[in-house]
Amino acid sequence: MKKLLTGAATIAIAATMAPAAFADGHKSYTIGVSNTVQGNGWREQMICAMRAQALVEGDVTNMIVAHRNTDSAGQLEDLNNLIEAGVDAIVLNPSNPDALNSA
Repeated sequence: MKKLLTGAATIAIAATMAPAAFADGHKSYTIGVSNTVQGNGWREQMICAMRAQALVEGDVTNMIVAHRNTDSAGQLEDLNNLIEAGVDAIVLNPSNPDALNSA
């Protein structure tokens, strides 16, 4: 439970710092999220924390979540789909830290 709360707090802090990165005059943003594990409590909480923070931020108007049990090839497909959807930024939680280096 302590790890879950620490992880959620870390994500919330990082998300509140994000608006400074978007100070280019853009009025609204669509954020893409790529997550490869469903049913894991920590990752479920991560998605919930991101959704909550997106509601708080006035400049995040849409969040597209690619959230399924898959391998690195499936995650690469999800990333390409998010790019094709025209998201402004992608938050990535890799299934394998090395497998997506060539992407």
